[in-house]
Amino acid sequence: MRLKKFIEFEVKKVSGLGYIAVVLIFLVASGYFLQFGIGQYKHIVEEKSNFLKFEKEKFAQFIYPAYYGNYGLRLLYEPSPFMSFFDSGPVPGSMTTFIDGSERMRIYQPLIGQSAFTLITNAFMTFSGFVLLFGSWLVLLYGFLGSKGHEWLKFLEELTGSRIKLFLYQLISRAFILLLLCMAQSVISTVLFIINGLTVNIGWILILNLGIFLMLLCFLFWGLIAGTIERRFWGWAIMTTGWFLMAFFIPVLIYHVTYSQATSIKSPYKVEIIKQKLFAGYEKGSLEEGGKFDKSKYGDEKEAKVFLAFWNGDFKKLMEQDKEILDEMKERISFYQSISAFFPTTFFLSTSNEISSRGFSNLVEFFEYSQEKKKQFIWYIAEMYLLSNKVDDKEFAPFIKGNENIYQGQARLPGNYSFGLSITVIWLIALFGLYWFRFNRVLNRAIETSRELNPGELKKNSTNVIFSSDKGLLPQLITKLRLQNIPFVSVPGPASLLGDTKVKNLFSFFGLDVPETLKEIGGKFIYSLEPDQKGKVLAEIARSLKAEVLIFDNFLAGLSDDIIHHFAGVLNSVKKDRIVVYFTNSLLVTSLICDCGIKWTDEKMAF
Repeated sequence: MRLKKFIEFEVKKVSGLGYIAVVLIFLVASGYFLQFGIGQYKHIVEEKSNFLKFEKEKFAQFIYPAYYGNYGLRLLYEPSPFMSFFDSGPVPGSMTTFIDGSERMRIYQPLIGQSAFTLITNAFMTFSGFVLLFGSWLVLLYGFLGSKGHEWLKFLEELTGSRIKLFLYQLISRAFILLLLCMAQSVISTVLFIINGLTVNIGWILILNLGIFLMLLCFLFWGLIAGTIERRFWGWAIMTTGWFLMAFFIPVLIYHVTYSQATSIKSPYKVEIIKQKLFAGYEKGSLEEGGKFDKSKYGDEKEAKVFLAFWNGDFKKLMEQDKEILDEMKERISFYQSISAFFPTTFFLSTSNEISSRGFSNLVEFFEYSQEKKKQFIWYIAEMYLLSNKVDDKEFAPFIKGNENIYQGQARLPGNYSFGLSITVIWLIALFGLYWFRFNRVLNRAIETSRELNPGELKKNSTNVIFSSDKGLLPQLITKLRLQNIPFVSVPGPASLLGDTKVKNLFSFFGLDVPETLKEIGGKFIYSLEPDQKGKVLAEIARSLKAEVLIFDNFLAGLSDDIIHHFAGVLNSVKKDRIVVYFTNSLLVTSLICDCGIKWTDEKMAF
């Protein structure tokens, strides 16, 4: 059985109405959050024009450069369209910087009117947060349900030809479905950007969806691992606990640890006190040296001398105060991104944050841009009325040229992106290894037995009924068949059939057409069938199996007399030149299907 068959079967399985409905709900909901983020971005762009108009009209009201310096100006941060993916971060959607001719430079978000409601923004209620929260849970379930059929896996092992092939085939086929889901999200994201008239950068969309794929792939592995737990309660408990830790607890814990670290950053109020004292010293010295400034005079030598001394001395100290805070912020940012890189979920959130342009990288860059503009603005004011020989106060050019008071945010990657990507790959390798270990445990599970059952004792062209309550005989027989390289297939009971697939797709998986007797139920899902119908489906599949030994373990348990007679007919049609072994603890089944082959009881062997 080839990989192509597994992929086709998986694609057909998720093409059912149930799967399609769930996927459509997920894609529509994630599209809604993306569209909401796009709406927020478009609102910011609209407000930008009002901001530019106000700043331009405000400048027109100034008669003297000194007034311009006192009132100051504002710089506006405009995020990238990619804020639509993660409309939550350290950079507010309408962040501005206020600078004037004194010591002040304030980066803030005005909490007036609509802006006050930005505080309720929740990281999980964004596109990326929704994908993490609900996408991870859906993928967990997908993986969990895909590996919980332990008897079915044992059945497929022999049909595939090797355990490692079966392991890789089912893993690749499910990862392929996950990749299709991520590709669908990429297409939807691109279409929404185009419909809304936003610039589309396919590269960034693919990088974001690569992060989604790798993060969800970790959850797929975890779901597959949880599915290998024999007891369903513990399987669900392990799956749910892992999801809660990775999707909720660890991201919140990292946030709190980072926040407590950030409290050690120098208080901005203390910095303002230092800066105010420095600037007040300059003003006092200027007054003592040159007296009260006379606007009718330009280029006063004494004031120019005092200013230049301030510019080359205390002003640098003012700027150093801001730089110290910025350096401390960079340390905490590095700390946050470093610990976030150690977990796939937090690394995904950190990456989404930076790609959105509302992350720490853009915050730092805007801070530095504001610092540089602050420096340029003070020098500009000084040139206007301290270092200039102009006579007409009313003629002075605006400081801002073009859109220099708009800082355009850009999509970025975290500084440690390569490191975080490597750690995520290590997580995948570790989960891969753990799943391989658990997969082997499921297929190798054996029970000790004091009895011996050797393949050489079994009769060909007969139904060898093993009437025994000893559960260890079946795995013992399988082990010996493998050691002797005898081709066999262990057919599971009807209850082990995958419920979320259609009958016709199951037959197609084995390269078969639906028999005429089952055409009526060909389009139905396995889970909707009666136990007898499931028995007929699996009995007909067993009829086509090519192996020297066919093994059935209590296959007919709980089924009606009609299906027992039907199954007996199937065995008669397949036992030619083969060894058929049926393990049972039912006298009725034994009497109906046993023929001249071996019947082995707990006490003796009967011929």
